[in-house]
Amino acid sequence: MSAKEVIKLRDKLQVSQEELSDAFGLSGRNAISRWETGRRKPSELARRLLCLLNDLPVGEAKAIIRRLGQYKLKRR
Repeated sequence: MSAKEVIKLRDKLQVSQEELSDAFGLSGRNAISRWETGRRKPSELARRLLCLLNDLPVGEAKAIIRRLGQYKLKRR
């Protein structure tokens, strides 16, 4: 998934960089910002999850992001 596609997906789902970062178990929004600027590429696992989220209906994808973010918060 390209940098532009990550931006497009996040816009489509109306989630912040921080929300997406939490869902992926990353610290802060800097990692997502680096993906979106092309300075870094998501891992293979992250790319697969991004593609899966992109293929789901918006409501389902947002629910998964929220759930993953909650799981991360519980693990801290």
